[in-house]
Amino acid sequence: MAEYNITHSCGHTKILKTYGNVPHSVFIEEERKLCLQCEQVGFNTNLYLPKLEGTDRQIEWAEKIRLEAAYELGWLMKKTEFEKEGYEVLNKFSKLKSAVWWINQRGLTAKEMLMKIINSE
Repeated sequence: MAEYNITHSCGHTKILKTYGNVPHSVFIEEERKLCLQCEQVGFNTNLYLPKLEGTDRQIEWAEKIRLEAAYELGWLMKKTEFEKEGYEVLNKFSKLKSAVWWINQRGLTAKEMLMKIINSE
């Protein structure tokens, strides 16, 4: 058994215990996620995102999708050629207030969502 310190995208850390050979991609994926506590409370306190519009159920679901997208997009922009578009993306990101829009994007990869946001009106 091996133990690794993982720092999640929300900044919290945990010890990941592994058995046998574990691919490096497992650690990267864990670091890109929110920790369990932040995921459970719908972590939104450190991001200044506008309130979503829709029914209570739509908003609750869409906030989780949007928050995960915010971290995924931030991570992607730091690691790729999209960093220079960061301000434009953040500006457009904050204007997407429809809970239904976020729910409809839930199946996209971070890169696909980034391109959709860049190309949005």
